[in-house]
Amino acid sequence: MEDTAEQDVQQMIDVIISTLKDKVDSFSWIRGDKDLNIIRNKIEELSPSSSIGVGHPRDIDDMSKMARNYNGYTLTRNFLNNIFDGYRFKRTVEERKLTNPSGSVNLNWNIKPTDIRARYEYAGNQLTVGMGLFQYPFYERSLPIAMKFGALGFQIGSAMMNF
Repeated sequence: MEDTAEQDVQQMIDVIISTLKDKVDSFSWIRGDKDLNIIRNKIEELSPSSSIGVGHPRDIDDMSKMARNYNGYTLTRNFLNNIFDGYRFKRTVEERKLTNPSGSVNLNWNIKPTDIRARYEYAGNQLTVGMGLFQYPFYERSLPIAMKFGALGFQIGSAMMNF
């Protein structure tokens, strides 16, 4: 993925978040002040770029971060024990996602590189935009911004509204 594509998407996400903040009071489907406050808080928590993943996880390029991510997971010669240990490790990571504040846990991407969707993860309040969305017809660098928002922006906005 080119840097310009990532910058375009980050710019779109910023505009969509800003618009959501401005328009959240006018959503007729929100029932009551309690729900409205929950949605406002989710939008505010999603604002930092640490909870928005675009393209591919940056941690795969940094071996020290990869070592920290998998600290506590060891492989042995016993195949079955490796499977059990892998499930235990994954469960521990998922528990950390649910119990720690948003942004304090390094989240793994649960999206394939070829996925043509944006995905919102409630655990950790993370938005992930897959690499498949950076191909025509969803994204083409030469298209006008209105068409980019119509295709790619719709996918991102829809994922953000999955509260």
